[in-house]
Amino acid sequence: MMQTTGNRLVPTWNAYVMAFILIGVLQQGLFQHAAYADDSQDAQRSDGLIDYEYAGKQYYGYLATPPAWRVHGADSASINSNLDLNLKPTSIDQHSIQHNTPNSMTRVVNNPTSVPGILLVHGSHGQTETTRQHARQLADQGYAVFAVDMYGRGVITPSPRSAARRAKSLLYSSSNQLSGRFMAAYNVLSNLPNVDSTRIGAVGYCFGGGVVLAMAEMNVDLAGVVSISGDLNYPEQKKQRHPAQARSAHAHPAVLVLHGASDSTLVSVDHTLLALKKRFNTASLTHEWITYPGADHGFYLPPNDALSVEFRSNTQNRKTTYNSKADQASWDAMLAFFDSIFSRTSAVPL
Repeated sequence: MMQTTGNRLVPTWNAYVMAFILIGVLQQGLFQHAAYADDSQDAQRSDGLIDYEYAGKQYYGYLATPPAWRVHGADSASINSNLDLNLKPTSIDQHSIQHNTPNSMTRVVNNPTSVPGILLVHGSHGQTETTRQHARQLADQGYAVFAVDMYGRGVITPSPRSAARRAKSLLYSSSNQLSGRFMAAYNVLSNLPNVDSTRIGAVGYCFGGGVVLAMAEMNVDLAGVVSISGDLNYPEQKKQRHPAQARSAHAHPAVLVLHGASDSTLVSVDHTLLALKKRFNTASLTHEWITYPGADHGFYLPPNDALSVEFRSNTQNRKTTYNSKADQASWDAMLAFFDSIFSRTSAVPL
């Protein structure tokens, strides 16, 4: 509304409010456009939640879809109709850290419609928006990425102590419970249309790193696993055969451990890694690890991540600090690892 004062039009309070709202709406649209600039051919990504059940309990995995699916039409509707799963849209996270892929490099896959699948296992707090952002960024590299819900019902535990207790309780629970929850998500991903079930990998952060290493030690049918700042003190596992999984050419998963050299949750990073090396050799696992100088536990958590802020403010003996160099280097190492085990190719730099 405008009021006339003399010969001048003066905006009223309502006009200011309306202008503020309009600017907010425009900003949101601009940010969303910037976040998904690579999706100009598709008005909307087909990412979302998939409900699945294990042992009578509901779980909420998050599916992030590769560009090939967005271009060729394997959208949420077709996935939903083929699998009879409840796929729900979720909010867009505008605040998580972004990983860079050089503009001069073009990552391609051998078959653009049938893609490898990657299971992404969350940290001790649960499947947060940072977890989903990692899933989206990894999917943008040409993978179908399924962010696993290891706790069930989408539980998120903000308290650092409670989160640590919940993670340890599951990690040290019976092997059947740990592997059963993982395999429930494995079966969802491997049965998705256009996912190559012979090329499934896994990556885990923090608690999730311990989970994927445990699955490799159990000899779950995975091409390879990556642990990023993972829980390296997970209990020793025995090899298992899971009736629900079909064995492929992967006799043993390849293992990549990416860890902060200054992880204050460990007495000695070097000693812990040497102990793991013995276990991996016993399990006949091909393994490699990279440590990042000066990087503490949780170096991948962006500084404005709500749970990261709370963790730092509630921790007296140790503080996790985001390390951009370690975060980017570990991201690049993970991509190179998956490219290698899935026999993908990268174009020559321009």
